[in-house]
Amino acid sequence: MASTAANPLAAYGQFVKVEPAVAHFRGVEPGQRHVLTFTVNNTSMRGRRVRFVPPRSPAFTLRVDNDVEIAPGMKLRADLYFESDQAVDFHDQLVVLVGRSEGEMEQITVPVSALQPCARMELETSLTFGKVVHQTSVTRQLIVRNTGERPGTINFAPSTGANKFNVQPASGVVDAGKERRLKVEFEADHLGRAEAELAVTVDGGSGPELLRVGADVVVQTLELRGEDGAPLTSLDLGPVYCGLRKAVKVHVVNSGPTPVNFSMSKVVNADAAPVEGEDAAGPIFVSPLMGALAAGASMEISAIFAPPKAPRPAKGYVATASEAESDEKFGRKAHTTEYGIEVTFTLTLHPTPYTLHPTPYTYTLHLHLHLHLHLHLHPDPAPAPAP
Repeated sequence: MASTAANPLAAYGQFVKVEPAVAHFRGVEPGQRHVLTFTVNNTSMRGRRVRFVPPRSPAFTLRVDNDVEIAPGMKLRADLYFESDQAVDFHDQLVVLVGRSEGEMEQITVPVSALQPCARMELETSLTFGKVVHQTSVTRQLIVRNTGERPGTINFAPSTGANKFNVQPASGVVDAGKERRLKVEFEADHLGRAEAELAVTVDGGSGPELLRVGADVVVQTLELRGEDGAPLTSLDLGPVYCGLRKAVKVHVVNSGPTPVNFSMSKVVNADAAPVEGEDAAGPIFVSPLMGALAAGASMEISAIFAPPKAPRPAKGYVATASEAESDEKFGRKAHTTEYGIEVTFTLTLHPTPYTLHPTPYTYTLHLHLHLHLHLHLHPDPAPAPAP
């Protein structure tokens, strides 16, 4: 069945308001009669003379008490009829004249159309993906509504260029009065701004001609920052005495556009000198070792260095008289041994569900730790030789 639709907005002039501002007879078929009502409201403080100029096409007929005076606040009603034996679309206009022919006239034009039954596709003609991680594939939803009286097929052409945009499915039927949810896919193969215009066609109806899409392709980054907020690539915990511990707070910051999971693992530098009797990585701890970060979020990480207690004092040292005189309380002065240990903490950015390639991103933090061993040797005087 045919329907009559009108734009709900009114057309305002200097003295009157005309409703509707745009009128459409939709779904018209040969031999059927349709009617739409117009009103003209006098919004001024004095009487105004109003005259209608009907559409030129004989398929439209206007019925109104034409060329009459309207008192302030009063309305004039007019009925516009459409009827035709031809199965074609009509486009015309209705003109409202306010004033007197011998004086100043105000003119308000109202577009009028009569459309055959067909599919009419409506959709957002601009779609942005925002920031997208390099070498990933992401999707956005696109809703297509058919406001017409007939089913129709909508078609989307893929983009051409370095970064690929395409709609899935590229072609699909949308029933009259229904909607269909499609997916717009984007493959972020190249860094920088990506934009495209996808050509749109509708079989058996009308719709927009273009779908404009865009995205900013960026690198997903995970940063380590010190307590002062400055970027951190190495951390020197300084001297730490055996049996004591030292902790430093750092922050892992997700400066990329997507949520990420991260984990840390300790890897001892093969060139570092190990501590005798100890696992070189043993005294070094990081907590927590893993976590999840939303886009723009940060997490506090503790880097802890806790070297083992000093070895037991050596025994059996024989001191001569001259050495004993120079050693306070018959003891040797403390000797300090320094070992340099480099430990690598690898942050692994696990792929998200949208990641195109399974290879994870990795970031390393090198902790340069100094281990100081203080050895105090106590002499045990030897027995006097036999005479």
